[in-house]
Amino acid sequence: MASRRLFDGAQAELDLLPIVAAASAGVTGTLAATETGADTLAASGVVLVVGTLAATETGSDTLAATGTVLVEGALAATETGSDVFAATGGTVTTVTGSLAATETGSDVLAASGVVVVAGTMAATETGSDVFAATGDTLFFTITGSQARRLLAIHLLHGLEIGSPLTVSATARQAGVVTQTVADAAGTVTVATTAGVSVFAGDPGLMIDELAALHGITVPLVVTASSRVAGSIVQSISTAGDVTTVSRAA
Repeated sequence: MASRRLFDGAQAELDLLPIVAAASAGVTGTLAATETGADTLAASGVVLVVGTLAATETGSDTLAATGTVLVEGALAATETGSDVFAATGGTVTTVTGSLAATETGSDVLAASGVVVVAGTMAATETGSDVFAATGDTLFFTITGSQARRLLAIHLLHGLEIGSPLTVSATARQAGVVTQTVADAAGTVTVATTAGVSVFAGDPGLMIDELAALHGITVPLVVTASSRVAGSIVQSISTAGDVTTVSRAA
């Protein structure tokens, strides 16, 4: 406790108050901990380590964090307890570099939310779980121009609330997308004159809704005045030679 008394004395001489960080924790360099108790690091809020976070212990938890957790560098943990890394409730858990864990307990990595590892993730253990994840294990990427095309197709199916699709003998329009329709002796040509310049929305949801509207994932029911596919409800109305498709839900 001598070091604690010296610290308190220095505070008194300098007329300083203890500083308590409630919202975030930041370490520039290396954060390392070795202990035989239950917890090496327990933090809430924004946890930022620029460098390396390393922990070795024989208790149950190496790192337990809630909030936004960011490690720029490497996160390494070795223990004989049950959990190496557990992060819940955070918006994003990100490791830029490497995430490595070795243990003899039951769980190497248990995470919920968005987990991103840019680099290498390696886990070795003798317990029951190395890495457990739910959902699709195969992911694909699309370019920005492809995302804008997807939004244009979503609009042209009348799937955007507040941007109805209108169709006439000579034109189609939905939101920012406008097209000309030309019929020359039975040959119809559709040309886009204005399209999407900025993408906004959820591309995965758009793909799911387009699939539903084509009867791929749920039955599509079409009448003269509506289209219904699962939770998607559209009204169809005609005034003169213009047909309008509007999404209600």
